[in-house]
Amino acid sequence: MSDERISGSELEDALSAIADESRISILQALWKLDGATASFSALHDATPITDSGQFNYHLGKLRPEFVRKQEEGYKLTTAGRKVIGAAVSGRYTDNDVSVDPVQAGECPDCGAVLETTYKDGTVSVACTDCGNALTKGLNAPPVLATNTDAENLPQLFSRLVLTRFQRMARGFCPLCGGHTGRSLLRDIDAPDDFDTPLPWLELRCLACDHHIAQPVGALALDHPAVIGFLFENGLDIRTTPLWEFDWLTDEHATVTSEEPLRVEITIDLGDAGMYLTLDEELTVDSYERLNRESA
Repeated sequence: MSDERISGSELEDALSAIADESRISILQALWKLDGATASFSALHDATPITDSGQFNYHLGKLRPEFVRKQEEGYKLTTAGRKVIGAAVSGRYTDNDVSVDPVQAGECPDCGAVLETTYKDGTVSVACTDCGNALTKGLNAPPVLATNTDAENLPQLFSRLVLTRFQRMARGFCPLCGGHTGRSLLRDIDAPDDFDTPLPWLELRCLACDHHIAQPVGALALDHPAVIGFLFENGLDIRTTPLWEFDWLTDEHATVTSEEPLRVEITIDLGDAGMYLTLDEELTVDSYERLNRESA
């Protein structure tokens, strides 16, 4: 990440522009229009600000970063919508939200009970017996926990993990929107999120340096042939918790060549199977379904 991209004074000016209750009310009024524009008078009437001069002053402070004036009137920018979204998420206000442990299935290692917990803005899925942590410290907004029945939280958080991974695997950073790159981790300790050795995949933003690490087999979950294969065998990646896919661990992923780099992923479902080969760019180069005997 280049420090030249971050200006402390510019960021301070932008954040101070929204640190005012009157300005937030203007953003909320435009948010409720659901993408439509509003004239000066209509927008003024939709806020609790009675003085026209004060309203004009606060509206001017929001332009052009958070509110844009068009020929038809005023409209929220993407930055303005994100401000309201951040407020609704509870990330900055609902720091005390917690959820009692919820059963999340069986531990893939020892068969004991897995539990999902939510506290301090993070999610953990861990075994109550062996302590194996399948997710550890996954950031999740409080709104997910407060707007969902407790028994549905494990599946919801599993989809959150998958969604974030797929977004980064497809090249988009969930934090800054920058482009991401992928690499195979070598000669370092495996991250704490999964209790398995390498090979691991790292996805890293080339702009802000945000990065995540997953077993390299997770790349298979973003390939259409694999998604269809799993669905035909009764596994929907939208509803099946990720910890039920035991082939995500390293024992089903092998580096078969260094020059050029090739990684083979084997998906063994017992009655059916598939293997994929990743090339030097860590993209799927080939795939083939296996019969029951070879799987």
